[in-house]
Amino acid sequence: KDGAAAVASGSVTAAAANTDVSIQLTGLQSETAYDVYLVATDDAPIRNVQDASVSLNIETTDVTPPNFLSGTPTESDLSGTHTAVDVELNEGGTCYAIATTNLDATPTAQNVVDGVDGTPVTVAATASEDVLSNNALTATITLSGLDSETGYAIWVVCHDDAVPPGPNTQAVAKRHDVETHDITPPAWATNYPQLTDVDGRSVTFASRLDSVSTV
Repeated sequence: KDGAAAVASGSVTAAAANTDVSIQLTGLQSETAYDVYLVATDDAPIRNVQDASVSLNIETTDVTPPNFLSGTPTESDLSGTHTAVDVELNEGGTCYAIATTNLDATPTAQNVVDGVDGTPVTVAATASEDVLSNNALTATITLSGLDSETGYAIWVVCHDDAVPPGPNTQAVAKRHDVETHDITPPAWATNYPQLTDVDGRSVTFASRLDSVSTV
């Protein structure tokens, strides 16, 4: 615009008439509106410059992956067979989660998004949820089919919903560890419970169970 300093500039020479050429302007800010002005000259000894420039209004795309907010991902529910993880982002997108018992292994972000095994990670469960602005940019991801009394590493990766060349995916998965609950009741040992004593005022039983229990 009049009086405004140019933030980027460039030029290109067309080797022949009616030939497509490209001009790239670099050093711009993402998610920013710009007015782009183009003007051409010929290659005459005294160049002939177009009387007026052509203006284009453009807006650069989002190239930044989303950030987790409020200390998420955090565990919001845990049982013997499933866990739920809450996420909150600074923009809309989709979050992916996997559960793995390979506690010393780190999956790639793409492993988590694809929900597939990747050396040395074996995926025990996978899930995903959209993070929408009409839900305060929060979501709960539930991973089911887990084994009870088992330690799992839960890995979460999110991407935004930016237009191409997006979406922009977080480069590193975020980890949260859980241990599923014991959901198996105790079992009697063979031949138990046993009646061991009886008199006129009392009876005594012997019990033996396969875990620490109260009878």
